[in-house]
Amino acid sequence: MKKSIPPYLLTKDVVYAIGNDKHLKETYRRLNDLHAKAIPKTIQVSPTEFQISFGDEIDELIVNLHKEIDFRQRQIISSFNSQEISITGKKG
Repeated sequence: MKKSIPPYLLTKDVVYAIGNDKHLKETYRRLNDLHAKAIPKTIQVSPTEFQISFGDEIDELIVNLHKEIDFRQRQIISSFNSQEISITGKKG
């Protein structure tokens, strides 16, 4: 399981940068377009549990877009953390 980003790293500047990043906006747009155009299939996993699948190819594209979003968000956060270290000489 991936480690989540600690909330204390998300200063208002980081949140602003993530929210206004052109690459992230484009990736989210591609993800939304994919969801809008794909036809989901409902699969019964157990008598009380169902999963939605768009097919292997679409599911893989969705996973890859989520990975791209996660990677870009981490790049932005790392950039801010690096700036903080270089400005103050220490982290925190």
